Amino acid sequence: MLGRRPSGRNSTETRVPPLSPGARLEPGDVVVLALGSPGFVERSADEYSRGLVGVVSLKPGFVTGNSFDAEDGADTALAAERLRATRAGDHARAREVSTQLVALKAERQRPVALLGRVPVKVDGAYGAIHPGDVLTSSPTPGHAMALAQPGPSLGIALEGWSSSDRGSILAFIDPGWFGGRTEKAQAPEVRLPEKAPETPAEPNGDAQTSHPFRAAAREVAETFLASSPAGVGDVVAIDPDRDGYVIPAHEAADAAVIGVVTSGPSLLLGSAESDRAVVALVGTTQCKVDARYGAIRPGDLLVTSPTPGHAMRAVDAPPGAVFAKALESLEVGTDTIRVLLWAR
Repeated sequence: MLGRRPSGRNSTETRVPPLSPGARLEPGDVVVLALGSPGFVERSADEYSRGLVGVVSLKPGFVTGNSFDAEDGADTALAAERLRATRAGDHARAREVSTQLVALKAERQRPVALLGRVPVKVDGAYGAIHPGDVLTSSPTPGHAMALAQPGPSLGIALEGWSSSDRGSILAFIDPGWFGGRTEKAQAPEVRLPEKAPETPAEPNGDAQTSHPFRAAAREVAETFLASSPAGVGDVVAIDPDRDGYVIPAHEAADAAVIGVVTSGPSLLLGSAESDRAVVALVGTTQCKVDARYGAIRPGDLLVTSPTPGHAMRAVDAPPGAVFAKALESLEVGTDTIRVLLWAR
């Protein structure tokens, strides 16, 4: 019996891959690459599946691959007929075939979330899930479970699930490889400044552009509820004590890291609200860093540091904890530098 399904926006970047023959996927299903059928996906059926792709989305905020090519792929014979009708000037027949192709595409393809928040099916029979847990595929078809060892990861749980039944929770989808958690780093014996340097805040708002097709900013961001104040440049992670909330990161190499608070992203998934933090997920942004755990130079990989809201240079960190690459240097102390965020 399925449990509750969380409410909330499903703001996510997606692709629309074709289904493997016979597949009837539903929103929330964990999907993997279909072996033997290149370009197709199917419902996951094994634990720690190496072919993890993402989760079927219900209401994606941004869809890629949803073009004429996708319609052509739904039925190549009909696509060829549409082309012939168009070249022959039979526009009525071309429109009729296009309608058929659109219907076939909707039947045979599903939007699959590759990045962002989306409800995902889980099975509590394999253990309780806590906010901040890394998720992977479970033996139950289409369902996720908490990852207990290094392996392919689906994303991070934003909500908990303590029931032994099957249900659905909100998760931050970000497929990759999780190598395990590390011990907390010890802060160096130095006198900390009374207050970390702040990046001048700019008014929140929608994406600002200097050209209709070129954004002035360089980040893709999404809004999150914050348990405690997070300023521009703060590195944030999932709050393990509050479902769906984020907090300024304060542990070394925290795999629950989400991104960096920004003020003017080029693309904002979801509407800007005064009680939410706008968190950059991908792209170039300003990030608070602490060089007291090691000097930072361009190209260095970054993880969260014990200094709240700050990143530090990664040393022997698991892949799932690395979230950015430094684009500028910082030899000593704390400051704000440009970094490149990526989907892990």
